[in-house]
Amino acid sequence: SIVTLSTLHHVLKEVENGQMLDCVVSHHTLAEPEITTVPITVFFSPAEQKFHIFKQIPLHSDYEVRLNFSSNPQPNIIEWFYGANFFVMPNLIQIPSDNGKITTSLI
Repeated sequence: SIVTLSTLHHVLKEVENGQMLDCVVSHHTLAEPEITTVPITVFFSPAEQKFHIFKQIPLHSDYEVRLNFSSNPQPNIIEWFYGANFFVMPNLIQIPSDNGKITTSLI
């Protein structure tokens, strides 16, 4: 009996997460090829996507700020901070807020 080993070397990408990978073995003694299917699970940290910068928001205005990102698995904590500029943001926004106006969700 001869043992054959087949190894696939492929750098998986985020877009391949959730897809299926088939290994198909054909041989003259088989009536039909044997197929082994395995699910692809790709783990990756949050990848930020393009966002919109709001300028000159009027006082007391209600704005929805959306930051889209993808990751696997989903993050277990999402925090928003604000401050004088992008480099100094010492203030944590409590989510959800006591008045229910500030929420976050994972889609």
